[in-house]
Amino acid sequence: MSNLADQPVQHRGHCQCCLREQAVTNGHMAKHGYTVKDHWFKGGCYEYNAPLEQDHSVVDRIIQEIQAKVDEKRKLHGDLQSGKVVPQFVTRSTFREAVEFPYSEALPHEQRDALHIAIFRAQRDADQGEKLIQSFEEAIKMYFGQPLMEVRKNPPPERILAGETRVSQRRGVIHAKRVDGGRVYWEDERGYGSKMSTREWRLLPKQEAEEEDLALPNEAAAQDDAAAEGKLNQLSDSHLRCDD
Repeated sequence: MSNLADQPVQHRGHCQCCLREQAVTNGHMAKHGYTVKDHWFKGGCYEYNAPLEQDHSVVDRIIQEIQAKVDEKRKLHGDLQSGKVVPQFVTRSTFREAVEFPYSEALPHEQRDALHIAIFRAQRDADQGEKLIQSFEEAIKMYFGQPLMEVRKNPPPERILAGETRVSQRRGVIHAKRVDGGRVYWEDERGYGSKMSTREWRLLPKQEAEEEDLALPNEAAAQDDAAAEGKLNQLSDSHLRCDD
């Protein structure tokens, strides 16, 4: 077991965009919030900013942008209620599809429904924006000025080598042919091949573990056979003595 003091330390802080705890490298948030497809990063949170513990300029800018949207929605809500503005379009749902057409061409009940929906959405969007601003402001109070967290990094997982074997419930014993990124390309004993993630591979039981489990009943059976053979030899000796 490795000494805890020898394990590397990772510094972690809170991202100013998503407010989630992430790793900090060279004073900036590590890349996060992405997905990997076809060996490429896709999407992601804006990572090149200092952690919220050390700076909140990005949060301030985000709050200003959200506040501008909230003000816009509040004004729209008031204008809709007063009749100063009306929705541009009305959506009419049919059996096959939803058709959008100008508000002036809609029937009276369609205009009324469209107006009520527009008022509701303007109110909802403004309320949600204010809640989001509140969450950012609370995060500044909670995290700004605090030290970065220090977390001991776990040792890396055991390396997967070509030729390793695992036991699959469906395919039996499978052999790793190669490892490419986060994928293990394997083949079973009948020649069928496929791939799985490295995490899935590590969760499968090793072949030697199964062989040890199978050896236990075989060993017990051998001991039972030896005991039975010993009893037969004793009976044979007793019969021979009686015959004498």
